[in-house]
Amino acid sequence: AFRLWTNRVRYPSAKSFIEGELWLVHKHERLPLTMREAQRRLEAIYEERIASDGGLRLVVLKARREGVSTWTQAHLFEACARIPHVEAMTVAHVNKASDVIFAMSRRFLRNLKFKPRTRTHRRSEIGFGDPLHSTMSFDSAENEDIGRAAAITMLHLSEVAIWPRPEEAFTSVSSTVPRMPGSMVVVESTARGMGGF
Repeated sequence: AFRLWTNRVRYPSAKSFIEGELWLVHKHERLPLTMREAQRRLEAIYEERIASDGGLRLVVLKARREGVSTWTQAHLFEACARIPHVEAMTVAHVNKASDVIFAMSRRFLRNLKFKPRTRTHRRSEIGFGDPLHSTMSFDSAENEDIGRAAAITMLHLSEVAIWPRPEEAFTSVSSTVPRMPGSMVVVESTARGMGGF
């Protein structure tokens, strides 16, 4: 996909942008986002699949603190900050978790070396202005209307195993993402025993 704002020579790939521009806070210390082992494995899958006809569809059964949510948010943010007309949505299991993930993306924006125009920056949305017109929205599985009437390009579903109605909500929101190059659906959850999720 065509990426705006940053020089393609400086950041020829999503990974180079993520590691060159995005910052995290870990134990009260501001650190550049450098991919760890689990994230590098996900990155290899991403690079292989994202440009395919159906985009990336990924289900990750994860251990805690491996950086799967961070990796996913970094990719959603990178796309929204550099590709026009991306609609990214993150759905966490509860509002508090959605707020934590939103704060991570807000931190990414605040610490960028370049400053893209933003048109909205509310509690549950970051909207990029001209020429991007891309949006990151954040919601919770506690909301019965998640993803309804949305045209989503990239979707992050977090901790799906502990959603109130995982099968129903998953079907509702994941069906809004078309299978096309550049589209992305990442479903991640910590294991919760046998069952659908």
